[in-house]
Amino acid sequence: MSKFIIVRENDDKRWESDSIKYIRWDENSRGSDIVDEIELDSSLVIDYIRGNVYGWLTTQVTEILERTTNNYFKIVRFRTKNSTYKVLEKYESNNI
Repeated sequence: MSKFIIVRENDDKRWESDSIKYIRWDENSRGSDIVDEIELDSSLVIDYIRGNVYGWLTTQVTEILERTTNNYFKIVRFRTKNSTYKVLEKYESNNI
């Protein structure tokens, strides 16, 4: 099973991935940095390889709605300009 499960709540579209990153944007709307943690105004990128090669890219994060944990996952819910997403990050020790 993949390390991350990403759910777009608006239509329940799901992705599974072993890799997600967040892109910071500069004042010219160009990607300026790739980071591991969510930030306001960043975009989630799924299966990032390099440059413009990736599986999915969200619009910019406008609000972080929730950060929670349970026995299996670290969970972050956030809103972008277009949708609401939930990212579930599986703990290394769980084999679900």
